[in-house]
Amino acid sequence: MKNLLIGKTFLIIVVASRINIVDSSEAISVAASAIQPGTATSNDVIMIPKYRQNNHDQMVLGARLAQKELSSQSASTAPNVVASYPLSRENSKNEQISIVQDATALGVQAIMMANVAGELVENYTMDAAQKGIPVVTYDSPLKGGLTAGESMFVSPVDFRLTGVLMADMALSILGDQGGDFVMLCSTPNAANQIAWIASLKNALESEKYSKLTLVGVYYPYINNAVGFEEITLQLVELRTNGTFPNLSLIMAPTTSGATASARALYEHEHCDIMQVSGLAMPAEMLEASQAGCAPEFALWNNLDVGYLAYHATHALVSGQIEGGEGDIIDAGKLGSRQIQLDPARNNSLWIILGDFIKYDIENVERAASVDCIMGFCGDAADYFEQRFMDKYKKKALAIIPKFTGMLSFLCSGFLVQHILRSQKQRKSPYSRIIVGLSTADMFSSFFGFFLSTWPMPSDTWLAYGAAGNTQTCSMQGFFLQLGLCAATLYQASLVCYYFFTIVKGWSKTKVKKWEPVLHAIPCTVALGTAISGLVLRLYNPLTRGSLCWINEYPPYCNESISCERGEGAFGYRWGFVYGFVVATFAWLGCAMIMIFHSVHTTEKRSRKYRRRDDSSAHSQAREVAAQALLYSLAYCIPWIWTLILSFIDTGQGVFRSAAIDNSLTALNIVNVVVFPLQGFLNVMVYVRPRYIEARKKDPDSSILQMVWRTLFPEVDVDMSMAVRRASLVVRRSSLFPTLRDPDAKEPNTHDGDSNMEAKGKEGGYA
Repeated sequence: MKNLLIGKTFLIIVVASRINIVDSSEAISVAASAIQPGTATSNDVIMIPKYRQNNHDQMVLGARLAQKELSSQSASTAPNVVASYPLSRENSKNEQISIVQDATALGVQAIMMANVAGELVENYTMDAAQKGIPVVTYDSPLKGGLTAGESMFVSPVDFRLTGVLMADMALSILGDQGGDFVMLCSTPNAANQIAWIASLKNALESEKYSKLTLVGVYYPYINNAVGFEEITLQLVELRTNGTFPNLSLIMAPTTSGATASARALYEHEHCDIMQVSGLAMPAEMLEASQAGCAPEFALWNNLDVGYLAYHATHALVSGQIEGGEGDIIDAGKLGSRQIQLDPARNNSLWIILGDFIKYDIENVERAASVDCIMGFCGDAADYFEQRFMDKYKKKALAIIPKFTGMLSFLCSGFLVQHILRSQKQRKSPYSRIIVGLSTADMFSSFFGFFLSTWPMPSDTWLAYGAAGNTQTCSMQGFFLQLGLCAATLYQASLVCYYFFTIVKGWSKTKVKKWEPVLHAIPCTVALGTAISGLVLRLYNPLTRGSLCWINEYPPYCNESISCERGEGAFGYRWGFVYGFVVATFAWLGCAMIMIFHSVHTTEKRSRKYRRRDDSSAHSQAREVAAQALLYSLAYCIPWIWTLILSFIDTGQGVFRSAAIDNSLTALNIVNVVVFPLQGFLNVMVYVRPRYIEARKKDPDSSILQMVWRTLFPEVDVDMSMAVRRASLVVRRSSLFPTLRDPDAKEPNTHDGDSNMEAKGKEGGYA
């Protein structure tokens, strides 16, 4: 399983042994060796999670992101976060106490801890506070509050509402008819779970929940996945043997319990008679949720819990606040938080992160994918990889553009070599613009679409065939940006050429005078934006796509965590490419209207004054206008799908709506088929005049013969001559008085185009 984000993938550590409740004397006997020498200094903040588990790993990550953010905003570096985990889950209480002792002896800046040791640790936290070390708890507080040395508690939610939340979810799952359910907790001694049980019982006294019956509170014989699985199957047996015939729901207010219980029901195919709800991580519940085993559950944003906890700790350590009631903490992207009295504990202070987040079949996949992309898949890693590889057609998105990209590369290369081999073509401004357009397409077709996922970092999650690193990804992004931007602006230059020659009637001499501008703008702008992307570190794997371009890293970092690379990618995509594309679309539309209006007006005047000698010239003018329109369509057809995706999928993410999500997957498939084909479409337009001429000369030839003669003609068709001839028609219609007065004498012009008609006939038309 490949994972994209920061550091290594954190896995749930399951220890299959019975958990023991120890008294104070047992805790004192624990060896004080939890913090390894050299891993922390007195300048650090020690963060002590309960144990290794995905939700606690996310909190650690959130704290580290806050530390990085604060360090980048001030001249002085914020204290480093050193996470010190209990080594084993079954002995986490004793080991957490040992870590607090070590941190106090080391004299660290502060201690951040999710209390798992209960009241046993309070003597040691008080000792730390007396030595001037702030103790900030998160997720689970100290019962004694300030009297136990706790500076404040960072609460993910208002836990007083936990009972109402669980009652609401139970009623939603069981329906208005109600039913029986049980609570499945991890241990009878956890202060937070004791409070939640009481809160649920109080909530059930309301008339709203009168049809819900809590038949009991159960605990596993051992606080790990094995214990939860066994107790879950025992509860199913209580349903099937008639002990609790109406028992249909297990309410598990712990992430480990809810996950293990849901997995047990799913793997043993009991979801038709028993379901699970409670507090759980989306990534760990997705498989069971989509199977109907866990229709609804809730949690909070674990990353933001750690993020807020570090901001509170930093405010204390830096002296920004004294830590009293009413103090305001600046919590970065989360805004400000005020320290308040904790209504659930005497003599205690707290700050609240926010509200519970509910998950169901509509939004669980989005939330789960965010967790998993960031490396918090847990035991669901294999399920995620297979499911998302299939769902988002990752193999197709990686393989298809290799064929369409190479086809476009070869077609653009054909145009370049064809023009450069002909001295006559090399002298034409029109042909040189086509060379610039085709060269730009070769960059994007080869480095972007043909290479596809190969340059992406090899650990990119759900990138089929990824075999590169950050440097190769940046290389791909650079050349793709160079090609996309240059091709867009060269398309605008090509239409400018048609506009100047047909609408304005510019001569070849005047066009050549302004030709350097038509090359300079695409080249300088494209090179400038491509280099800027390197400097700003914008080139990263696209979440949905199959290549590296402008994107945030880690994925979804603009939603919940700080970005390491590519921050503000959405704006840069529009500023570096999409804005130019929309502007080019607008210019193409306006120019085509003016070009066809000019041709139509010229023909109308000629018919009025019966200038029969211009009939062939007008025919060529129409063909040139049609050629300009076809080039515009060859540009617009590939880009329209990308623009639609950019408008809909603004965050490059997975949408909450399954219907929209499936539509986006289909659009991505269409996009990787069509978008790389601009070089192929340009060749079709470029050789179209030759095909027409070849078909006229030999209408009986086979299609293969026509294709061969079109691609490798004996006599070339000079498109520039046709454009200049159309230009002459327009100039004559607007300047020669014969079009205004039939009796006026036509002047003799000598501007370099006097023999144009003859030359045009020799070269053919397009």
